[in-house]
Amino acid sequence: MDFRRQGNVYYRYKMNGFDLDWVYAGRIHEATYTNLAPGVYTFSVQGSYDNKKWGTAKKSIQLVILTPWFRSWWFCMLIIVTVSALLYAIYYYRINQLKRIEKLRNCIARDLHDEVGSSISTISIYSRIMQEQAGAKNFDNRPLIDKINVFAGEVMESMKDIVWNINTCNDSVNLIISKMREHALQLLESKCYKVFFVIDHKVASTMLDMEKRREFYLIYKEALNNVAKYACGNAVRISLEINQLSLVLIVEDNGRGFDPQAVPGGNGINNMKQRAVLLKGNLNITSERGKGTRVLLTFPIK
Repeated sequence: MDFRRQGNVYYRYKMNGFDLDWVYAGRIHEATYTNLAPGVYTFSVQGSYDNKKWGTAKKSIQLVILTPWFRSWWFCMLIIVTVSALLYAIYYYRINQLKRIEKLRNCIARDLHDEVGSSISTISIYSRIMQEQAGAKNFDNRPLIDKINVFAGEVMESMKDIVWNINTCNDSVNLIISKMREHALQLLESKCYKVFFVIDHKVASTMLDMEKRREFYLIYKEALNNVAKYACGNAVRISLEINQLSLVLIVEDNGRGFDPQAVPGGNGINNMKQRAVLLKGNLNITSERGKGTRVLLTFPIK
């Protein structure tokens, strides 16, 4: 130590593990490193009065450069897992979309076959009979023409229902209610029924996807058809409400009713029950002779 010559000290330094040789700094007592990789280093400094003799004495300090978080192994694993999960989610979404499209196509094909195909086949048969009997003098074609008109009307109605069902603009329950009103009035007013609708205000904001909308509307339609065919009453009450995230439909009439134990379930009732299962809901039909019939459908919205 010589305090008389403190301004004339020369320095050199070396970062072991980074510098290959000593770095001469002159009289500047600073060292700057900006690109050290993560690891453990030893920083050494020597001083000299004449810039020639450095000797063996030196001061050292150990430095630990930590790995930044974005280069750590756990962050790399997180990126790999995240990217893998994202790719799987995209793949899973794509598969679900393809399955949904396939289900839609099968549904449309089934509806066209069941509701349209049979009616068109019947029209074709009646038309062929009329064509074969066109020259017969005693043949009355009026009954066949009337039947053709009936089946043609059924085909048109079925096509309207199919197109309405696959249109995503009709997902709102509010639009479904409008179609329910229209169908009820067309079907029952001609039979002198009074139709009463009771709609919960919360129902208007509810949305149903295509599958649920289809099954729900067909159950409703079958219930009204049974009223028109068999009830022989004069009033129908239709209510729709939301109860604990479930949609509740009630169709009740004041007709003659029936004994559920004595009357076996026909195709219509069995179809309604099967559709209720597809909705993951419950269908309850109660009736008593002389006291009408009540159809209760409950299924989850989500």
